[in-house]
Amino acid sequence: MLDLCEGPSYSFIPYNDGNPSSIDHICVHETLLSDVIQCSVSDDAPLNISRHLPLFMTIQLPSAQSYTSVIPEGGCAKSSYNWSKPNEREQYRLKLSNQLQAVTFDYTNVDSTYDSIVQCITVVAEECVSKRVFKPYLKPYWNNELKRLHAVNRQKRAVWINSGRPRSNDSPSYRDYKDANRQFSAENENVC
Repeated sequence: MLDLCEGPSYSFIPYNDGNPSSIDHICVHETLLSDVIQCSVSDDAPLNISRHLPLFMTIQLPSAQSYTSVIPEGGCAKSSYNWSKPNEREQYRLKLSNQLQAVTFDYTNVDSTYDSIVQCITVVAEECVSKRVFKPYLKPYWNNELKRLHAVNRQKRAVWINSGRPRSNDSPSYRDYKDANRQFSAENENVC
């Protein structure tokens, strides 16, 4: 599997300038190994404020043509359900169980079976579980200071990239970039 991977051979850089390590993983069932066509560790993540580098993997799956019946027009609609109400969860569980027992599955066609299950889950969730409502006035997220720190972070990152992406605290561009990341992260946490 490692011969498919691109990018650095590590995924974590310790704060104490210790040796980088590969502590992050993507688990794949052995039956899907032949379908993995690419994996990488990215050291180019503009808003990554963590010492962990992002991992990416591409899997070649059969055509998703049959999945379009479940996806609404214009793409997937994002719903955020409020699962905190025990009575709604119980009603959902019972109704979903009944709905799944009432459906006849075509086990010779995985796509059809998948569509049927997802359709049951979606319909029952819409009927039984209330949705969360985003309230921007409860948590103002972006302010002028975050905007300024984000611009500084992007500028420091560009300097760091132009200097060859050094990863040592001896490098001023690396230190400046990581300091800008920390300031942005701290302000982001303060606002939230």
